[in-house]
Amino acid sequence: RCDLLEVEPNNTLEEIETIPMEQWLCGGFGATDSPLGDIDFLTFTPSTSSWLEVSMEAANRGSSADAQFTLFDDDNSLTVLDGYLTTDPRVVIPAPAHAYSLALGETSYSSGDAYNWAILASEVKQPVEWTGRETEGNDSFGAANEFALGATVFGTIERAGDFDWYHVLTPEDADTIVFTVEANSSGSPLDSTLILYENDGTSIVHTDTVGEVDYDRDPWFEQKQTGANDWYLLVKNVSTGGSDYHWYTLTITAEYDPDSG
Repeated sequence: RCDLLEVEPNNTLEEIETIPMEQWLCGGFGATDSPLGDIDFLTFTPSTSSWLEVSMEAANRGSSADAQFTLFDDDNSLTVLDGYLTTDPRVVIPAPAHAYSLALGETSYSSGDAYNWAILASEVKQPVEWTGRETEGNDSFGAANEFALGATVFGTIERAGDFDWYHVLTPEDADTIVFTVEANSSGSPLDSTLILYENDGTSIVHTDTVGEVDYDRDPWFEQKQTGANDWYLLVKNVSTGGSDYHWYTLTITAEYDPDSG
């Protein structure tokens, strides 16, 4: 599955290699005296503003490389170490049509004949659906966005320390409220945390960082209730990073027990 082969030298930004999209490029981290190993620079330009997927394969192809890449443009920089439940890096982001660059590297700085890689940049369909968007300025408890149960909101942790707050009023007759984030499983680099608060903004009802499988970075949890609640939900990154690439969707739904009368 190699449409093209890497062209050396491409080890500096001055020697950056321009590659086409929609084709697998294969190369390797060759032997080098550099303490940082062999770093390969690539650049490409999407033809339209849509969604962009960058997938790098190493372990999946039997390579000894623990590969990573840094994706960057004039405004954002993102280092991707892995993908959803895989050690091979992958990311899916909303992408304006302009030039993007990649710096490929081996995590432990190793190199040699066994450290091959393959990479593909492609335009893809929007991976998630939503009914509304986060309104920025919701970085504090007092500026929380109102959240309508049953909605799905698209949001972004756009910088280090960005907190997204939502205000949730639950119906009295609902037995369970379900909170779901979709992000990392669909290609977002975000590893998110959900923290549910009482309406005093300090008493924590529930905290979750995982989903329905081990190592799942998309939080999901159910919260039982016996009456209406006035809650506040905080969405944040587990780490301190953030960018226009760190997107998520948040869904909050109510479930009703048919036997409760």
